[in-house]
Amino acid sequence: MSAAWIVNFIQEQGAKLNPPSIQLGKVVSIPPNLIIQTGGQPLDREHLLVSEHLLRSQISGTSEGVIEKVTLGMPLGVGDTVAMLPTADHKVYIVLCKVV
Repeated sequence: MSAAWIVNFIQEQGAKLNPPSIQLGKVVSIPPNLIIQTGGQPLDREHLLVSEHLLRSQISGTSEGVIEKVTLGMPLGVGDTVAMLPTADHKVYIVLCKVV
């Protein structure tokens, strides 16, 4: 066995214990049939845990505590980019937030 082989083996074994890193995904379809694509793989609700604030309608257009105009809309739209954290087995992704 060469020293290079041993070093490579140690690096491979150590990498197995590294936690998953945050990944970016693109919204392909909005709730209730949410689909987010990451790494070329589409993920549906079965494989996603979504932060609650991303599933609620938003109210915008307030001024000095008085609502001048109400705009209701989903926080997520088709084409939006989201930050996601996969579980250790990469079967479920936690959708953390929308990023711009």
